Amino acid sequence: MPLKSYGIVVPRDKFVELYDYLISNKIINPNLRIISKNQKRIIPTTMQINIEPYESGIFDFRTDSEGSIDNILQDAVRKFTGDSQYIIHWHRMGKSLVIRSTGNSSLDAYAGNEIVNRGKAISVYVSKGTVRGEKRFPEFELIAGKEGDIEYRENGIKYILNPTKIMISKGNINERNYLSRLKINPDRILDMFAGIGYFSLPAAKLYPECHITCLDINDESLQYLRRAAILNGIEKNMEICNVDCRVFEDERKYSLVIMGNFKSYAYLVHALKHIEPGSRIIMHLLLPTEKVAGAEYRIIERIKKLGHNSIVEDVHKVKSYSPHVWHISVTVFIRASQWQ
Repeated sequence: MPLKSYGIVVPRDKFVELYDYLISNKIINPNLRIISKNQKRIIPTTMQINIEPYESGIFDFRTDSEGSIDNILQDAVRKFTGDSQYIIHWHRMGKSLVIRSTGNSSLDAYAGNEIVNRGKAISVYVSKGTVRGEKRFPEFELIAGKEGDIEYRENGIKYILNPTKIMISKGNINERNYLSRLKINPDRILDMFAGIGYFSLPAAKLYPECHITCLDINDESLQYLRRAAILNGIEKNMEICNVDCRVFEDERKYSLVIMGNFKSYAYLVHALKHIEPGSRIIMHLLLPTEKVAGAEYRIIERIKKLGHNSIVEDVHKVKSYSPHVWHISVTVFIRASQWQ
């Protein structure tokens, strides 16, 4: 029997990116089936939501208590441990699934195989929640299905990666769309930690006339970035360099520098080599709760000691990184050098 519930209508070609967003924000109703209607999908949600330009409202859904991913995972936990209260956290990436490690590798593998066998994903990876070294190698492991490169969409951008080789951070979806809310018009952008293009691909799409220089010491990440740039049709205005940002030399100045690295405070001295008055720097930091307030003043003082005047235009929390620790984004505007 149909059940009335909130839902959002999305074109088929936009389904994966919106589905990923709703899943990551725990807005999808897992007990109801997605409706397929011609070239559209109606996704059941737990509340009324408004995401332009999509239609939302109340629709007739059918239950999917046997087949939802949450229920499959819960059933796997119950069968394996006898405890149905334990919850396995997960998120989707294209046709694959990533689950957070339970700490029991046998349980992880059993749950992953249940997902693949039920046709809910072509592969399942387990995330151990850490990265290794300066090249940020991920702690991901294939536990079910076929290993290979994953293509997924987010905010209209297509990304390519292999989770066992390249770091991913699906929880930052809104931050990767931050530039569209900043309302600036840069002519040159430097991405000092480009990776697979988390920030540079959206920037290239948003500013088609802007030249974007992408740096990273992990050449494998840059290979995926090159492929994704071509896939998105934006490769012409992107310059991709396998080089450490600390030794990168360029006489050109940039109107925007992006530092998508939690150690960006330590890298400020290198970012400032590439800016001029009127430039902006976007920094990403990890801060304990008690240091979030006042972070902008410490950054302004640090920049002043390095020979520049600045103001902080924006500080916001991206997400909780761990108990009492926050991922913070800071946008700095560079004014005239104090030595001039």
